[in-house]
Amino acid sequence: MKNYDSCKDINSYYFENYLPLSIAMPGFYSADTDEGSAILEIKALIDRQEYSNAVSLAETYLLKFPHAQDALLAWQIYGYWLQGNIPNEAFIDYFQTLEEFLPQEAFLNFNKGFLYTKSKKFNEAVKELEIAYSKNSSFVPTVILLFWIYYLSGDPQWKKLFVYVENSKIIQDQQVRLIKVIESIETKKETSLYVSADSDPKKSITELLYKFPSLIIEKEPTEENILFVAAETKYFRTFVTTFLLSGRELEIRNFGIHVHLYHPSPADVELLKKYDRAYPELKLSYSTEQSSTSFDTQNANYYSSMRFCRAYEILEKSEAVKKISVVDADSLIRANPYGDKNIINSTVLLTGTPEASPGWDRFAGGFVSFSKTKNSLQAFEYFVNIVLKNISKDNAFWFMDQIALLDMYQEFSASGDISTLPGDYIFGKNLQHEAGSLFWTYTNDSKIGDNAVNRERNRLFNAHGLKD
Repeated sequence: MKNYDSCKDINSYYFENYLPLSIAMPGFYSADTDEGSAILEIKALIDRQEYSNAVSLAETYLLKFPHAQDALLAWQIYGYWLQGNIPNEAFIDYFQTLEEFLPQEAFLNFNKGFLYTKSKKFNEAVKELEIAYSKNSSFVPTVILLFWIYYLSGDPQWKKLFVYVENSKIIQDQQVRLIKVIESIETKKETSLYVSADSDPKKSITELLYKFPSLIIEKEPTEENILFVAAETKYFRTFVTTFLLSGRELEIRNFGIHVHLYHPSPADVELLKKYDRAYPELKLSYSTEQSSTSFDTQNANYYSSMRFCRAYEILEKSEAVKKISVVDADSLIRANPYGDKNIINSTVLLTGTPEASPGWDRFAGGFVSFSKTKNSLQAFEYFVNIVLKNISKDNAFWFMDQIALLDMYQEFSASGDISTLPGDYIFGKNLQHEAGSLFWTYTNDSKIGDNAVNRERNRLFNAHGLKD
């Protein structure tokens, strides 16, 4: 049997971030009956996350409608579970009891599968979900959950569900596209969605770069080791400034920082120069590019991918730079990355995530490092060639840089020159902003609000007084 427990380390996003993925509770009674109306009242409270009120109301209706005890008790227990007062295992046992009386109801097996998933018991989850699917193959939550477990664990059975998943629009179009792109890489088939590198990547890069805005070196790098960040005006003002200030607080710095600005205003360049004058110990260098009429160079997909191409140009052209590490602009430096032997001794270093992750999450774009060696430059050229080709064909899409890293890894990993470090090693376990991390960065939903990164950013701004 396939070991689906390989999904334990997967980001729970794929199992929890869909509205249909919750316990499936039956109405038991039609809405036009007194009992049905009572259940709808309880459901409304649960939908508003008023779980204590829902449990109390269920207790009231248990006394009023003793003949509907099974239905109302089910909803009361559901409310207790949502409060966190009933463990998953006890709730599973409860649905097992219901199944004895309702053996043909697929939702009961789905519920057990869902709860096993919440407890990260994926082998047990699949057993229940497959039973649910055999009872009702069109129940959307079952199809979604079973599809993702199959896909993320590498079980080829995902393919039998994919046509339904795609046609019924039950997962995001972006994810459908990503799945198709990963398949094209695995099978080495070029599609209109994604094109891989040319046979002579370096020659192709030279030809393609003429189509893009020119890289303007405002100040040449002087250090062998470089941290590279890129940003447009908003990200530069909001995040890169505190990235620089966080680097200043390190006791030992054996690296410089290179900032690349997408179509900056004169004020942006002046602010960067102000930081350079104020903090020469950062060993700043910087470059710019202006908007192009040929491509949409003011969109997030361009920013997230083109930064690697600019880093390649810096590494390839600079006489000083021997190693360049591309870092997310919305990070904070917490420790000297070039003081880490795994990083300083690497040829190509990728930030890896579990093998069971989807291909677009296998390697993160948050920290990628290349050295100025023959093999490293060849891998870098292959990667950059993919990015430039896809942007030039209007194929830029979210995660394109990470998919290109996967493509590069598959092409060059046999050489032994590519090393990987887990995301926990670079950014701290589960991005929890712990002491000892090399960098702090954001999760998808934490760029606003009160959290450790924003508190630290505010402290840096206040301590240095250089927000504007």
